[in-house]
Amino acid sequence: MPTVMVTGANRGIGYEHVAQYAQKKWKVIACARQPEKAIDLLPEHAIVINTSRGMTVDDDALIESLKNKKIYGAGLDVFNNEPNLDNRYLELDNCFTLPHIGSANNETRAAMSLIALENIEAHFRDQKYPSR
Repeated sequence: MPTVMVTGANRGIGYEHVAQYAQKKWKVIACARQPEKAIDLLPEHAIVINTSRGMTVDDDALIESLKNKKIYGAGLDVFNNEPNLDNRYLELDNCFTLPHIGSANNETRAAMSLIALENIEAHFRDQKYPSR
């Protein structure tokens, strides 16, 4: 079973501990700090999943690791410079990309709609926007 590193977790481990956990029977490693350094520490059966922010992962390091099969694969929902993702990801057979749909559920979209409505109301009442 592969080791999975999920980036952007609120309370993940530091990159310096990734290699230690990756060699154990841990299947998921939540890495919040400097995960780009963690990529080099992962075993070749590892899968990197990024659902947080594109800047969380160093594109060059991840693409190089995927291209050279240093890690097994990657699943990416967010990218640096969205919506213009690095086209090298699309050339890889071990990288799966999604168009930033991590928040695409009814609850989140309903909450986003309410926030937009509250901001519009605040604007016309000459009040501070609640989302700021």
